[in-house]
Order: sequence, then structure tokens, then C-alpha cells
Amino acid sequence: MLALIVSMYASAQNIKVYGVVTDASTGEEIIGATVQSSNKSTATVTDLSGAYQITVQAGQTLRFSYVGYKPQSVTIRKSGKMDVRLEQDENVLDQVVVVGYGVMKRSDLTGAVGSITEEQIKQGVNTSIEQAMQGRIAGVQVTQNSGAPGGGISVQVRGVNSLNGNEPLYVVDGIAMSGQTGGNQSVLSTLNPSDITSIEVLKDASATAIYESRASNGVVLITTKHGEEGKTKIQYEGYVGWQQLPSKLEVMNLHEYADYYNVRANIMGWGVREDFLDPSALTTGTDWQDELFRSAFMHNHQVSVSGGTKSTNYAVSGGYLNQDGIALGSSFDRVSVRVNLDTEITKWLKVGASGYFAKTKQVTTLDTNGLIDQALNQRPDVAPKNPDGTYGFVEKDQFNTYYTNPLFEAQMKENYNKGSQLDYNFYANVTPLKGLTLRVEYGGSRNWHSDYSFTPDYTYGTVVNESYSWRQKSDGWYESFKQYATYDTDLWKGHHLQVTFFSMRLVTESLWHVLLPIMEICILLHLIVSGWVTISSRMSMVMVRLPNRTERLSVIRIQTLPLA
Repeated sequence: MLALIVSMYASAQNIKVYGVVTDASTGEEIIGATVQSSNKSTATVTDLSGAYQITVQAGQTLRFSYVGYKPQSVTIRKSGKMDVRLEQDENVLDQVVVVGYGVMKRSDLTGAVGSITEEQIKQGVNTSIEQAMQGRIAGVQVTQNSGAPGGGISVQVRGVNSLNGNEPLYVVDGIAMSGQTGGNQSVLSTLNPSDITSIEVLKDASATAIYESRASNGVVLITTKHGEEGKTKIQYEGYVGWQQLPSKLEVMNLHEYADYYNVRANIMGWGVREDFLDPSALTTGTDWQDELFRSAFMHNHQVSVSGGTKSTNYAVSGGYLNQDGIALGSSFDRVSVRVNLDTEITKWLKVGASGYFAKTKQVTTLDTNGLIDQALNQRPDVAPKNPDGTYGFVEKDQFNTYYTNPLFEAQMKENYNKGSQLDYNFYANVTPLKGLTLRVEYGGSRNWHSDYSFTPDYTYGTVVNESYSWRQKSDGWYESFKQYATYDTDLWKGHHLQVTFFSMRLVTESLWHVLLPIMEICILLHLIVSGWVTISSRMSMVMVRLPNRTERLSVIRIQTLPLA
């Protein structure tokens, strides 16, 4: 019995462990490494000298981790010093990430880039791209402005950066779209999250290098799924679910409201209401939250066909989302189709095309008419519906205060918007020399949007409302022509060189204006190869504006990095 007590005491004993976390290959201290106990109740980070100190129970496991390194776990048996050496994770450093002017290895990046993989997107039920980003990238804040399905969502990269809006620029398969949105609909509600294979967030100069002031709030690069070599694969993804209000706000029932009214009536001299003389004889009245909110059904389906050969890859997908809001007067529907095709015509020429079409319908009666606010303010002595089936209303009180029936607003008024969006992009990659890649892209986006509102006529007491309706339509389009030239080579042992030239213009310009950037690319590369342009041991970004060409931005990105 004594041995058992001693053993239990020892297992619960707290011990102090300290030490230094270093790089296994270089021996340098790692600043900001995470040290966490196995039960996640205690954690700390290493300081500027790589040192840490933590108190845990004997027998627990400490997990040491840092971005770009393999995590290491150690079981703690006794107190004292324990130094840990973390090994670099080559799989992380060799990952290819998308940046504004192409792709790079993560180990070659000098800017701040956050990434979300396809597996992370599938971990939750996401009806929009912004929801998939929430809580997954450091420095990115995602706020839902409306609880309605398809409602507006605000995304901020590293906080508030501008007085004229703080939404990032979104680039989907080369097609740019502004994150600024008006009304109750998310700018990315037309996109199907099931089509996404990766999301990259550019947070600093790597964003403005290509997209200029439009990228002052960051850039979100979205890459969709492409086919892979192999047999044709037919896949289905889907889910069915119900949504419920997690909790209600506490409001007065009819008993409490009658007591409240009688007290105020005595003080203010309003006079008593005959039906409130005995509050205990009353029912609980109408709970307007129960009337407005419901268990809402939602379902999402996606069918995709993909495959390819050594020279051609293809991916075709179609999706459908139907989501009812937990409040009456709100819902969202989306139908989408996406096609991606890539083919290698010769060893030096590769071409591809991508297209996406989506139709959406969002019912906005809930937000347009402020039904939640109406439900919280409406009195519990008003019936949702009268015995004859008509909607219950209340006369204006002595203060001319009047709240309409939220159930009437949700079921009789009609507010919705419909939208259609078509995105397309075509590209050609030419590799005339080893290490040299020329890329030409033509793409654009077209959208059609309409809003509709209808209110029927009704009369109740002194409240008279005539029926009215209105419609509004708007169209938009965007097209661009882009040219890239990338020279990627190992200059000498231990040094890697990557030079990128980029030009973008509207396709409405003349043919000469389209061909001129390609000539500029060839001249620039000739100067570099001939030695007329000297490359320092480390350069990050150079911005170049050609004379009399203010309508176009040309960018040279030169980067030399020591090889690992």
C-alpha cells in the first residue's frame, strides 16, 4: 500500500525542464520554436537565444516544433537541462508554392507566403473560399459580416492597411477579381471550394510586384484542380446536413412583459390594460425567435472526371449547393461547372485552357428587412397568425412605436439576387532554351447580376402599405493579356539565379502593342546572357517602367540564393 502511494505521488510530481533548441545541421539557435506538453495544458516558445523553460509532470511528453523542421517528441523522466536539435524537413522546403509571377520552391522564398492545401480545405464544411481560410493562415483575419447563407465575409491580411477598403485581391487561375463587395453577398460565393487544390496568400512586396496598388491589402492566389497522368477517375463528393441555432437571447415572455408594462403604466400614468390586470392568468405568449428560426437543411454535391496521358491532362467537374438559412427569408443556391485542359504539343510548346461557369441565387429578405431585429423587439402579446389565418399585427402605441410581424415579412415579402459568372483563361508555354521559359496568357471574366424586391399591399389599423416592386441589373467584364519570361539556372556552385520579366496590358490594344513586350523580353534576356546586366550576389525586386508606356507595368524580378 505504501509503495502504491509513493508511486502515485511521483507520477503527479511537477518537474522543471530547461535547455536550448538548435538547428541540427548548423548548430544555430532556433528562435520562436514551440515547446508543448502532451496534454497541451502547458506550452512555451524559445527566446532570442533559443532557450526555453517549462514545468510539466514526470512521465509526460514534450513536443518541440518549428516551421520548416521535423517535430521531435521527448518523454520527461526527471528535471534538469535538456537540449534539443531539430532537423530540417526537406519535404516542406521543396514544396512548390504559387506566387504572382509563377511557382517557386518554398525554400527559395524571401517574402511572406501562407498556404492552405486541399486536405485542409476538406477538413470542414465550407460553402465559400473565405470560410476555408478562417483560422488557418497566420496574420489573416476572416470576419463573417452576415450570418445568412452566401453572405458577405471580410478578409484582412495583416490588419487594416487602407482607408478605402481592406479586402485583398483574389486571383483564380490567373483571373484577378477585387475583394471589395457591396450588399450582403460574398465576392467569392460563386466559386466552389471543392474545385480548389491550393490557396496561397502573398502578404508583402511579392504581392505588389505584379498587381501594383490593387495588391496593397495582399493577394490571395487560388489554384483549381487539374488532371494527372493515368486512368480516367470519376469521383463524387457530397454531404447532407442540418443547421440549428446554438442558443437564443433571453427576452421577456408575456408574464414578464405584463408585469413590466403595469409598473411603467403606474409611473408614467398610461392607464392599465384590462388584459394585463392579472399577469399570472396569461400564457407565455409568442416567442418570436422560435417563430423566425428553424432547423435548416443543406446539401452539397460534386462530380468530377479527371485523367490524362503523358502529353494531355484534363479535369471536368460539376457542383450543386443548396443551403437554407436557419432564419426564414434566407437561402443560397449555386450551380457550377469547371473545365481544365493542359496538353504538351512538342517538347518546347505546352498549351492549356480553363473555364468556369456558375449561377447563384441568394434570398436576402432576412437582411434586407432586418428581421432578427424585428423579432427581438416585437411584443410577446402579438400573435404570429390570427385564428382566421391572417397575420397578427399591433397598433402603434402612444409613442408612435410600431414593429411589424417578422413572420409576415419573411413569408410575404420577396428579396433576392441572381448572378452568373464566366471565367476563362488560355496560356502557352514556350521553352526555346534550357532554363528559359516564355509564357503568354489571355484571360478574362464576365458577370451578370440582378436584384429583385417585392412587397405586397396590406392594411392593419392605421398602418397602410401599398404594394411595390423593383428590379436592378448590372453587368461587368475584365480581360487581360500577360507575358512572362523566366530564366532559371545555376550560375556556379552554391548559387542559383532566377530572373522573371512580366508585362500585362488590355487586349483592346493594337497587335503591335501585344508583340512589343515579347520583343522587350528577348532583348532583356540577351543583355543578361551577354553580360551587359550585372547581377549582384543577392537582389530581391526591381521595378521598371518603360518610357511613354505608362499604361503597362513591366517588372523584373532577379533573385540569387545560395543552394542548400
